[in-house]
Amino acid sequence: MRMTQLQRKNPGSLKGFTLIEVMVTVLIFAILAGAINMVLLVGQSSWHANRVQIEILQELRKAMSLMEDELRETAQQKITAGPTVADGSASTSITFYAATGASGGAITWNANTTQYFLGEDLNGNGSLDAGEDINGNGTLEVPEDADLDGILDTGEDINGDGRLNGAPILRIEGSETRVIAQNISRLEFSRTLATANIIDVTLAALKETTDGRVLTIEFSFSVRMRN
Repeated sequence: MRMTQLQRKNPGSLKGFTLIEVMVTVLIFAILAGAINMVLLVGQSSWHANRVQIEILQELRKAMSLMEDELRETAQQKITAGPTVADGSASTSITFYAATGASGGAITWNANTTQYFLGEDLNGNGSLDAGEDINGNGTLEVPEDADLDGILDTGEDINGDGRLNGAPILRIEGSETRVIAQNISRLEFSRTLATANIIDVTLAALKETTDGRVLTIEFSFSVRMRN
């Protein structure tokens, strides 16, 4: 019987990874991991920004819906404070009587006025006084973005939290005060001589995202009053 001799493989012919190849491989994986992480962070940031934008829009729509319903129930002569003169000048609040119905062919009016006001500083003295802490958080909430640029500028950090804040819109009727919208940075009412029976309302809201960006949305609407 003839035996076949197995040839030994030369150990030198078995090649492993060199240090350079290992380093290149690690570098490639690090780049891929970083790219994936960046995509995830951007996606998360975008998702949060969209959520904040939706929250802002919801607050603006709440304010617009209620103000539209009530302002159309007043009349030029029933506005007692704010845009009492149709000269195009803007007022940051409005006080008016609203119609409650009709009796004997005549309109009946609410005995109490309704007021829309931005912020909790009802007396304008810059301090949180009794009855002004509507949100119950111990902080005087007023709109801080005075120049409406979406940036916390010198002198605008009124409550000292290092962030740019909006304020609640208050609805005041008689002895009742309630919040109708949050994070509002601008509230203006105006009338022009050409359309004196129409109230033009401008609203803006802002909110800061987790990555420090301040999102601001502004829009205007008009309400035709009773004749």
